[in-house]
Amino acid sequence: MSNQKTTTADPAAYQKELAELAEKSREQTQALYREIQRQQSLLAAASGMTRHTEAQIAAEQAKLNQLEEVSRHALRDLAAAKDKSDRAMQLYNAKLEDVKALRAKLDAEHAELADQQQQAKDVMTRWQQQRFFHQKQQAVLARLAAEDTSDLPDLAELTPQEQQPNSSAANSGKAHANADFWEKKQHTALKLRPAEQPPTDDTPAEDAAAMPAPAPKPSLAKTIFSYVACIAVAVGLAFAIRTWVLMPTEVSGTSMQPTLEPHDKLLTSPLPYLWGEPQRGDIIVFQAPSEPEGVYYVKRVVGLPGEHVLIEDGAVYIEGEKLAEPYLNGLATEGYVNTVVPAESLFVLGDNRTVSHDSRDSDVACIAFDEIRGQAVWRLFPLSSFGGIE
Repeated sequence: MSNQKTTTADPAAYQKELAELAEKSREQTQALYREIQRQQSLLAAASGMTRHTEAQIAAEQAKLNQLEEVSRHALRDLAAAKDKSDRAMQLYNAKLEDVKALRAKLDAEHAELADQQQQAKDVMTRWQQQRFFHQKQQAVLARLAAEDTSDLPDLAELTPQEQQPNSSAANSGKAHANADFWEKKQHTALKLRPAEQPPTDDTPAEDAAAMPAPAPKPSLAKTIFSYVACIAVAVGLAFAIRTWVLMPTEVSGTSMQPTLEPHDKLLTSPLPYLWGEPQRGDIIVFQAPSEPEGVYYVKRVVGLPGEHVLIEDGAVYIEGEKLAEPYLNGLATEGYVNTVVPAESLFVLGDNRTVSHDSRDSDVACIAFDEIRGQAVWRLFPLSSFGGIE
């Protein structure tokens, strides 16, 4: 009340105070206007970021849809490859049984052929001997017809000795010294098959020598070679399917629990990575570092090439964002890691983080693409867990 009286009583002081108040109000108004402009700029920037984020979400959704489509195709191809592998293995087993049966049949036919050859040889020997003595007897009869009775041979010399059938030439012996001569002379020209009949005594020796030899049968070596070639093709096909299509894998240890249990039987395939790269969450099989060739690890892909991976306070962060890992069932990730995944490499972890030997350890580190043998895509055993792997 006293101030108001003083201001009214002193116009100059009132005017000065009013001018100061007006200047202060102007400054505050300008400050508020600048703040409004700043807020409008921030609002515009936030709106732009929102639009950019929405565009990124749309792009990522499109990629996700594309990956989902690729995954569906991969699963279809995998099912087709599995069916083809099963058919190939069935064909291989059937061919193997056929080869075994043919081999047994071939052995039996070979034994029968050897027996028939021996019988034919015995028959030929007896026929040659009989013919020789017949010719000798005819000569003696001709001498008798000409009344030449001088120095006639004894009848024992004109009678062939009986031989037992199926006996070999070495064991039966020869009834006469000239029998060997006749056998050696006519052996190559007179080879009899079971269906053929030996020439009669009236057949000239020249005609007997001119008889055509039977057509040769396929050799045993060629037959065996064809069977071996068949088996080699089947084995090669099975090996190619096992190497480049489906590879059986058995889980050893507890580093992937609870997703995979010890002694689980898996099917691993490199096909998903022939047309694409590994994705986060994939369970891969790779050559174990610092281990002999053929020793593999099974781990889950966590970090992709070029990503910043941070492990601290029991959680995994990718590019500063905490990674959601429902397969851990609340299990903490032990250790501290702060790294960037190199190009053409992956950061992998086991699901059982307390015991897993993985990229957190320096002797494993990040896994190069060329060390990957494939993706674990199917569980075969136990039957209660038969199906795809997530």
